[in-house]
Amino acid sequence: MKLLFDVSATQPNSSGKRHGGGRYGEIILFRMIERKLKFACFYDSSKWLNPKVKTACQKGKIPLHDVCGSSVKQIVSEYGYTRLYSCLPQELAELTCCEVYGTVHGLREFETPYDTIFYHYHHSLKEWGKFTIKKLLNSWFRHRKHGEYLRRYIQSSFRLITVSEHSRYSILSFFRR
Repeated sequence: MKLLFDVSATQPNSSGKRHGGGRYGEIILFRMIERKLKFACFYDSSKWLNPKVKTACQKGKIPLHDVCGSSVKQIVSEYGYTRLYSCLPQELAELTCCEVYGTVHGLREFETPYDTIFYHYHHSLKEWGKFTIKKLLNSWFRHRKHGEYLRRYIQSSFRLITVSEHSRYSILSFFRR
């Protein structure tokens, strides 16, 4: 088995420069390096990369592949990776060129489709628009998201990992076959 680790999931996204899923991914990465596991990583050179991640990979002699200019699929086939892990697998869950494992951190979109606490914070016009649509079209939104999750995570060859018993049972309650 040749493992490819998604370090791009630890890089800045719409949640911010340092987000919870990314920090989780860094902890997993550091533990794998400490245990001297053999694997490689991919990242996006156009985004900020935590210097500690880069240093740890250099010290652990972990190859870093840049996806800026090539796709994950190309890296997998060029280097013969058979398994991929991502702490935020949204786009990668549908890859079929190798086994894909990923962590789903919870189902906030189903458990709290709209939260009244939202009103107490400052948000952009885009966020207000998304919130309003979710609230007005709640049943349509839930149905659409349910189908998306089924297709992406449950009915595919994707291997789902969860971070807690709560998330596990939440997934089972929303997607029990």
